[in-house]
Formats: sequence, structure tokens, C-alpha cells
Amino acid sequence: MKDCRKKIITFDSKDITDIPCVGLGTYGVNINDLLALLAEYPFKNLLLDTASKYANEDVIGEVIKRLLIKRENMFLVSKISYEQQEYNDVKRALSETLVNLQVDNIDLYLIHSPRHQKRVDTWKQMIQMREMGLVKSIGVSNFTISQIDELYINSGVFPSVNQVVFNIIPEAEANELIEYCRKNNIILQDAQPFGGKSNAYHYEYCYDRLKKNFEKNIISIIGTTNKEHLYEDFYPFLEKDV
Repeated sequence: MKDCRKKIITFDSKDITDIPCVGLGTYGVNINDLLALLAEYPFKNLLLDTASKYANEDVIGEVIKRLLIKRENMFLVSKISYEQQEYNDVKRALSETLVNLQVDNIDLYLIHSPRHQKRVDTWKQMIQMREMGLVKSIGVSNFTISQIDELYINSGVFPSVNQVVFNIIPEAEANELIEYCRKNNIILQDAQPFGGKSNAYHYEYCYDRLKKNFEKNIISIIGTTNKEHLYEDFYPFLEKDV
């Protein structure tokens, strides 16, 4: 990764700080694409989003190692899968992620799916992982308001982040979720701001979507292996006077 002074604008909340407002999703990305993309990544800070379910945490760990990317320049996100929740041992799942990524801790660990009946117990164990310093912040993915309430009622702890696929949520429901998360200091991430249509790239549409997310303090997670698209998407969201 290039040594660059330009930095992506970051968001803060009560429980989490300095998280880039746009980040790189890695679903389906192979090692050669990721090496090529990150070797030319032009900004100082990088949000990398992965998951156990993606089966590429080891690939990301190898890329980080090969490119000598400084840990302080990365915001690493991963997720515990539905299958991992089945064996009811979050420490084991998180340890697998840390070994694969070749790091001592990650910045954000999410419950990937709310579908598992053990989600409350999973959440309580994730709180313990945060207290142990294995992860800096914890959150959820694709959780509804009632499902977040369930976690809070049973633990007294709100997620720091809720990563959502907004493209599949009705507008009224999305607006209600945005307001709820704002009131409870939960940062929202948009997992597929362009609808997952990587072959239908139109800059004006993409920029408009990212700008709207930014204005609502929603982080955009962009999946691309195209360096030109990455630069175009990220460049408007740089800190000024750096």
C-alpha cells in the first residue's frame, strides 16, 4: 500500500472512533485482485471488510503480510457466521479469524446473521471478547430494530455498528432503522450501496448514493477490484488540508 498523507474522512460515535466513511468489501475477491488493488491503494487509512463466511480471511492476512501494510493504517472488520454460532464458542470463532488475518485483534466483529436462535448468547460472548481486548468494538449485521432491542434487553449493551443491505429494505423501514440507530449511537454501514451490480457502473449514480450515505453518517462498503472505480468512489471523501 502506498505511503500517502491523504486520509479518508472518519466517523465517530459514543463507542467507536476513527472509522473510515467508505471501505472496501472483499466478498468473492481473490488474492491476485486484492494484491493489485491494495498495492496501489492511494489513501492513508483503509477499512477492510470480510467475514468467516466469505472464506477469504486467510487471503486477506497474506495480502497484509506481503504488502507490509501497517496495522495502524487499517480498520479490520470480520463477522461470526451462522455456522460458527452453532457450536456456541465465540472465542474459538474469533481466534480462527485472528489466525487467518495474522493479527492480534480486529477493530470490529459482527454477528453476520440474526437468524440463529443463539444470537443473544453469541452477543454476550462477544461482549466478553471486547473486554479481553481481542476486538475493539462489536456489532451486528442485518439486524432489525426488534432484534437489536432483544440484545440490549438481555445484555445492557447496544451494538456499536449495524451493517445492513439497504437495497433490499423498503424506504420507510430503512428510515425508521436509521433514526433508531442515530438515537442509540449505533453506526450504520451500507453493505451494497450500488445494489451489487458491479457490471453496471455509472459514476454519477454511484457518487450520488455515496454522498447520500455520507450525509446520513452511513458508512459505504464498496466491493470492487477495479482501481479506477475505487479511486473515483473514495476520492471525494478525503479529509481537507492534509
